[in-house]
Amino acid sequence: MPNNKVFSSSEQLFMFVKAKHFGDEETAMKILQSGGAPLVAKKLGRQVKPFDDSEWNKVRYPLMCLVLHAKFDSDPKLRAVLLETEGNFVEASPRDRVWGIGMGAKNVNATNPEAWRGGNLMGKALDLVRKVISENKPKSLLASTNLIEKFEFYFN
Repeated sequence: MPNNKVFSSSEQLFMFVKAKHFGDEETAMKILQSGGAPLVAKKLGRQVKPFDDSEWNKVRYPLMCLVLHAKFDSDPKLRAVLLETEGNFVEASPRDRVWGIGMGAKNVNATNPEAWRGGNLMGKALDLVRKVISENKPKSLLASTNLIEKFEFYFN
């Protein structure tokens, strides 16, 4: 990553850009220095101030798409795994109704999208990123030009 910023997990980068988006430099630095463990980064990301849920709901999905694009486009092995995976991605998380489907993989309804209790944003983001990478499409299909320009430094 540029400027010696190295992220150990996509969650760390995601929480870092969350903090940066809301102008919380102190929390952004804590996330950057946290070592990258996803749970630690997520916990720090919950401390972002000022935080506006309405604003976050607008930008979280495109930002995650940019994070995932950076992850899979920068690592040939991960890229190959992403591109070789068939079908739609599903985040079978019983406690996550935003990024997951709100149920575990063993739930009898886990393969029935109409029965899901969550939005599966992570699955949708992975599907879109796979399409953009496999078809060599521009990142503008993932996020607005404003978001791309604001955070491009961290996604290259």
